[in-house]
Amino acid sequence: MSVKTRTKQAIIYPSAFLIMLGVGIVMIGILILSINFTHIIPVSFVLYSLFCLSLSLFWPQAMGWISHGYEGETLNKLLSLYNLS
Repeated sequence: MSVKTRTKQAIIYPSAFLIMLGVGIVMIGILILSINFTHIIPVSFVLYSLFCLSLSLFWPQAMGWISHGYEGETLNKLLSLYNLS
C-alpha cells in the first residue's frame, strides 16, 4: 500500500494570503520595536497583547503555506522542522 505525499490542489486566494502575511510581519516588526522602547508597564502589556494578535495573523498563514499539498509523514516532517526553528 503506497501513501501519497501530495493531495489535490486546494484553491488558495493569493491576495488574501499575502495581505494577512504582510500585515502580520509589519505589525510584528513595529510592535517589537515599540515594546523595546517603552518603559511603562501597562503600555508594555497592551503592546504585547497586540504583538500576540499580529502573530496570530502571521503564524496560521505561514503554516498553511508550508503544509499546502502535503499529508502524512511528509507533512509531519515539514511542520516539525518549521516549528523547531
